[in-house]
Amino acid sequence: MAAPFQSPHFAVVRTEDGWILEARVTKDLEGDWLLSRHELEELHGLLERVIAS
Repeated sequence: MAAPFQSPHFAVVRTEDGWILEARVTKDLEGDWLLSRHELEELHGLLERVIAS
């Protein structure tokens, strides 16, 4: 799936009904994301670009 919005750990793709957020990050046993400060700032910047588009 080609994503117009990408960063090293995240990709955002627009679908007909909404958005898909793909993440290549560490997850705990329950599937929750474990983000470092750097990854959180990266996601924030990516989402700002998506919102501005």
